[in-house]
Amino acid sequence: MKSVPKKVETIDTTLSPNSGTATVDKQEVSLSRPSKLTPAECAVIVGMDILEKAGRLTTPREIADLLMEDVQTVRNILERLKKKGLVVSSLTFGMTGLARMGSLSRKPSGREKVYRLVDNIENIIDEHNELLEWALVTLGVKGKDKLLEYIKARAEEIARQQEEGKESQG
Repeated sequence: MKSVPKKVETIDTTLSPNSGTATVDKQEVSLSRPSKLTPAECAVIVGMDILEKAGRLTTPREIADLLMEDVQTVRNILERLKKKGLVVSSLTFGMTGLARMGSLSRKPSGREKVYRLVDNIENIIDEHNELLEWALVTLGVKGKDKLLEYIKARAEEIARQQEEGKESQG
C-alpha cells in the first residue's frame, strides 16, 4: 500500500484589487485514504467472497450463518462496508426464478438484500493489507496466495455440501 499523508497544507493567496495587498491563508485538507478495516469487517468480506464463489446468496442471513454470528451484527457491518465503498446492495426481486432453476441454494424473499463486493478480492487485499493480518491471526493463513487458496477451498467445500444436500433430498 502506498504511504499517503493524511493531511496536506494548502496555501490560498488572494490579491485585494483596492489596496494592492495580498493575503495568504493556510489550511489543512484531508486526503481521501481508505479507512482501516476492523477484524469483523475483514471476516465479512472474506465470508462474502467464499459464498459468492460457492454460488450462494450473499444475504446478511447467509453470511451470518457462515460466520456463526448474529444477523443484525452482520447487517451493521455490511452497512459500514457500504459507507466505505467496498460493497453494494440490491433487493433480490426477480431472483426466485433463478432459485427455481437450481442456481441458488434457497429461494430468496423479494425484500431481502443481496450484497456484493465492488471489486475482486485480490484488489481489496492489495488495498487493505489488514485483511492479511486478520487472516494470519484468525485463520492461521500467511500471505495473499494462501488466503486466496483458503477462500477457494472453503467455497468448494460449501458447494460440495450443497450438492450432497440436494442429492439426499431428491
